[in-house]
Amino acid sequence: MNKQVNGIVPLVDIAPAKQAFTGDIVIGKDVLELLTGAMYTDPLSVFREYIQNSTDAIDDAITNNTYSKSNIIPQIHINLDVSARSILIRDNGLGVSNNNFKRILTSIGGSHKRGTHHRGFRGVGRLSGLGYCQEVVFRSRSLGDEFISELRWDARRLKTLLNDSDWEGDLKDIVKEVATFTKFKNDKFPTHFFEVELNKVLRFKNDILLNEEVVRKYISEICPVPFSSDFKYGDQISNFLSEHGVGQTYGVFINGTSDQIYRPHSNSFNYKQDHKDSFDSIDLFKLEGINGEIDAIGWKLEHGYFGALPKPLGLHGIRLRSGNTQVGSAEIVNEIFPETRFNSWTVCEVQVLNSKIIPNGRRDHFEQNAHFMNLVGQLAPLGKQVAHQCRYNSSKRNNLKVFELEKSKAGEIIEIVEHKATPAKVIKKSKEEFILAIDKMKKVISMDYFNEKEKENLKSEVAKLEENFISVPDSINEPKELSFLPKGQQVISNEIFELIYDNYSSNKNAAKTLIDKLVKQLAARYNV
Repeated sequence: MNKQVNGIVPLVDIAPAKQAFTGDIVIGKDVLELLTGAMYTDPLSVFREYIQNSTDAIDDAITNNTYSKSNIIPQIHINLDVSARSILIRDNGLGVSNNNFKRILTSIGGSHKRGTHHRGFRGVGRLSGLGYCQEVVFRSRSLGDEFISELRWDARRLKTLLNDSDWEGDLKDIVKEVATFTKFKNDKFPTHFFEVELNKVLRFKNDILLNEEVVRKYISEICPVPFSSDFKYGDQISNFLSEHGVGQTYGVFINGTSDQIYRPHSNSFNYKQDHKDSFDSIDLFKLEGINGEIDAIGWKLEHGYFGALPKPLGLHGIRLRSGNTQVGSAEIVNEIFPETRFNSWTVCEVQVLNSKIIPNGRRDHFEQNAHFMNLVGQLAPLGKQVAHQCRYNSSKRNNLKVFELEKSKAGEIIEIVEHKATPAKVIKKSKEEFILAIDKMKKVISMDYFNEKEKENLKSEVAKLEENFISVPDSINEPKELSFLPKGQQVISNEIFELIYDNYSSNKNAAKTLIDKLVKQLAARYNV
């Protein structure tokens, strides 16, 4: 018997006997709404999901020696038909056999890929198109199949049933209601393929789903496509990734053109309008896991760090990839930077190797576990290094600006002291300013921002200025340019010229120009 404590009888502390659950488990229709709507908020993600499935199918075909039997090259083709408002994505991978097609294409969240090398493994990505069109059609066959299998999803009917509070069917019922299966023969289709067709595509954000330029740019940034042969670091990166079993790329083509999609990287880029920068070196690195294994590898391109790279270039930020497909945005690891703005100055990619670092269902981030947090911790020194580089280069540029400013001043002074109409007092003061400008230039050179070659180049510029600085007497009785004037007028003109230089102290060239005009006008008046 339980004892009372302060008048309260405690609950029985013996666990009740376990009983098997015998009731029906209902999975409601609204689950499908979550998978087709809430899961994929970015319309363009449908291209990532379907291309991801295509790359898995091509990998399977390679493993099964399918291409050696059919003698074709693995490719993914996308057709955007604006007039028909349709999207067709077809690969010539392994395909889904007639025997398995219906079961695989109607299963939800029951992918056979989990635990394999495949990029997709949750079995929901193929549903992503349902939220962005009125009908989704899947067709496929594998090598040796007699028929082409086809499954049509009526996305319009699906939305109606999901919004109908009186319709009481569950998940299975709604699939049966909106999906129809057929088989047919057609020799015009490839011997092995898989394709998805989105019909009556809805308009989103200026119709981006049917905008070839936007789609091409998205695929070039996100999907596993190769670097252009013109990119000088492309082979080095590809070889580095290949050594670690990642980096496989695929040929993706749009609208029947022979120009496949490449990554956006090039040797040079415009960081501002009419301002170019270029990549001058590359750093390859490895990131250690919790147990000492290699969790990820990466590369970072060095450049001038003149500022944030424009987003339209598709280069900025430390980008994380899994299966050579980008996960999340370029801002996914902003937290590793002392100031988040420096992430946009960076061109860097990290390829995840550890299978325990898993993209979440929407692929907009990774599942938050100890392995991922360790990866972020391993990246933290890189964020600090980039921030230091950004500040260092910014300080270097600021000091170069000081050097160029003083160089311009020194050159201006040389012109002033050589000018025949420059008053003696102005010459004497200008000489002092010249010495001060040269001292500031030498101070910049002495700083640690410049290597030996850069210092030698800067020193030669100073030497050239000093060489050109002509020794002019500190006192002149009258300006040589005014010798045609009577003596008294020469003295008065000299004083006026001194006043002009005093009033234009911040712009001696303007003073010189004004004096030149006055001398010419005086000469014309005296018919000289």
